[in-house]
Amino acid sequence: KQHTQSADDIRQCAQMADCFCAAVSLPGPRTPYYASHAGMLWHKLGQYRKTLEYAQLARDIGRAVLPKNHPVLADLSGNLGTAFGDLGRYDQELRFHLEALQIRLKTLPPDHPDLAHIYSSLGTAYGGQGDPQRELEYQQKALKIRLSCLPAGHPDLADSYDKVGSALCALGEY
Repeated sequence: KQHTQSADDIRQCAQMADCFCAAVSLPGPRTPYYASHAGMLWHKLGQYRKTLEYAQLARDIGRAVLPKNHPVLADLSGNLGTAFGDLGRYDQELRFHLEALQIRLKTLPPDHPDLAHIYSSLGTAYGGQGDPQRELEYQQKALKIRLSCLPAGHPDLADSYDKVGSALCALGEY
């Protein structure tokens, strides 16, 4: 069942986004999180340009205050990639998801579920660029990891199967 946002939901979300936006002006180690949360809330409201603005800010602040290969930087880069993808800027989406992948590959085992998420995001970016073969390659990587670590019936497995199927359809393989 699809959740529709009521006027109260939207108002609450906008108020929370405003609070996080105000907190971004306070320097400190939590600032990248505030900017990231503001971006996620703007995303929920369909304000993709504001999402991009805060995702960029979060990543920039994170790069200034966190170690080079900190896992949070992978999340911030991935969020930035998704923000670019929402605006149809797939080349930038791909760039930042690849950046997230490079950080995660240095800090996680090769079958970690977080890698599956990044591989799936990369597949989506390649699909957006019109490269269904690479889309399929990355969606299959995501599915393989998820099959190895998630229980049968997990919603992420359904998502992976759906994305592999979509890539196969784009290749004309029904």
